[in-house]
Amino acid sequence: MEMINELPFRIKYASFPGDLTAVTTLFNSYAEALGIDLSFQNFISELADLPGKYPVILLAIQDASQESIGCVALRPLPSVAVHNGSTSSKIIEEKKRICEMKRLYCSPAARGMGVGKALVKQIIKDAARLGFDEMRLDTLPSMEAARKMYESVGFVGIEAYYETPIEGTIFLGKDLRVERIVIV
Repeated sequence: MEMINELPFRIKYASFPGDLTAVTTLFNSYAEALGIDLSFQNFISELADLPGKYPVILLAIQDASQESIGCVALRPLPSVAVHNGSTSSKIIEEKKRICEMKRLYCSPAARGMGVGKALVKQIIKDAARLGFDEMRLDTLPSMEAARKMYESVGFVGIEAYYETPIEGTIFLGKDLRVERIVIV
């Protein structure tokens, strides 16, 4: 399935094995651009097992060249129990379905074209469509433009949801229940 837009690129769902090279190349470019060691996330194993833990991987394809110029992935996180109040006889509890946005990357030539924001908006729609209640992500202080873009689509600061050896990691979350109402 491909999404329609009026930009000089299109977004498509990655398929495997056909898009394996494109996804691997973009994920590796992402890791190189970060300039940090991702071994604490088992990055090499992740690449070897693609699509692995990602039920959705999106690619941005430049119209003129048909080159893959960006990517983003979604993975489920463990659900958490949420107390929704109580009645006189019991506490009402439900499971909150949580996912994580991972590996958002735009090639240097694609920056400033709206690729990143288009990928983020689509992955949010996909997460809501799949029934997730919340999307989380982590970012670094050096990624100020990305942080501002995340905030512009409704992400807010949250407590750390995993332990990381990277000092200063910023954790963001977005309630997707509103997105489900909007896309219905």
